[in-house]
Amino acid sequence: QRAVGTGPAVVITAAVFSALHGPQYAWSWRHLVLITVAGVAFGLIRVLARSTLAASLTHASYNFCFLIAYLLHAKAQGC
Repeated sequence: QRAVGTGPAVVITAAVFSALHGPQYAWSWRHLVLITVAGVAFGLIRVLARSTLAASLTHASYNFCFLIAYLLHAKAQGC
């Protein structure tokens, strides 16, 4: 952040965050774009709130939404 500034640091970190999730999503560019955008949001929350906890809770909430969607979909499919 000191070397490149806050904005670029958030974007670079989000890109790394997305790359770490790459194998999980078989390197699907659509998923990686979504995860990069989410990573930017988590980074901005970290910067604006000055709290890693706030960013972590946002990430957990994001994941929880996907869990609920998965469970509802599984129920609708009769699994």
